[in-house]
Amino acid sequence: MLEFEGDEGATARLKHALERFAALDLPFETGRARLALASALASAAPEAAAAEARLALAMFERLGAAPDANRAARLLRELGVASRTWPRTERGGLTTRETEVLSLLATGLPNAEIAELLSLSVAAVKSRLHRARLMMRDTLTGHYEERLT
Repeated sequence: MLEFEGDEGATARLKHALERFAALDLPFETGRARLALASALASAAPEAAAAEARLALAMFERLGAAPDANRAARLLRELGVASRTWPRTERGGLTTRETEVLSLLATGLPNAEIAELLSLSVAAVKSRLHRARLMMRDTLTGHYEERLT
């Protein structure tokens, strides 16, 4: 990501680019411009930065642009804002992110590499693995108890 923080001229150019991309119906470019604008606004106007980053995150998630969505989520975390709550999937109540972590774990990747690929901290990967383990335990316990009755 380019650094524009504190550069008022750059902020004005980013706002102009954002307007032009939106007018041309270019959602990916609009999201990228929005994320760059959020980064530029981060120190001077954190609330405005968070609003722009949330919009960028939503746009990237709709487009399926995971790396860019991860960058937007990271900026939101840096701003002290909850970045996203992962929607539950049909896979036993696991979130999309937990499913992604488990899929990468199944390929044999260590936690540090999974964290890097998903733009997470190692602690966040461990947290998702722990929650997934608890979900599996609860699901298995429920099935076992059903067979006993």
